[in-house]
Amino acid sequence: MITYEFYRDRCGGTADEAAFSSAAVTAEAVIRALLYPALPEDLTESQTDVFLRAVCAQADHSLAGDGTGTGRIRSETLGDRSVTYADESAGEVRVNGISVSPQALLLLGNAGCLSRWV
Repeated sequence: MITYEFYRDRCGGTADEAAFSSAAVTAEAVIRALLYPALPEDLTESQTDVFLRAVCAQADHSLAGDGTGTGRIRSETLGDRSVTYADESAGEVRVNGISVSPQALLLLGNAGCLSRWV
């Protein structure tokens, strides 16, 4: 459903096509899980655009992480300097152990895609 061209041209994505294509598969599954039981096919046209942007945000979130798909960077090294970050996962939204992009949550929430009536 999502294309690299949409990611690059409409969302300003900077990852290369291979990296994005790989991350987009999981990103779309995460965003679909957030929308369940609604399907992207059931969304309005404007909500579909938001869905695609949320997938891009989720893919970037995963690509910026530690390589595990969790979206968290635990430590970084540049030259002879390194830093290790404290675990700040409290309050973090996860789907099957995968960290959800705060930007994706904001996009979906503002579009009314996360509202569910019980």
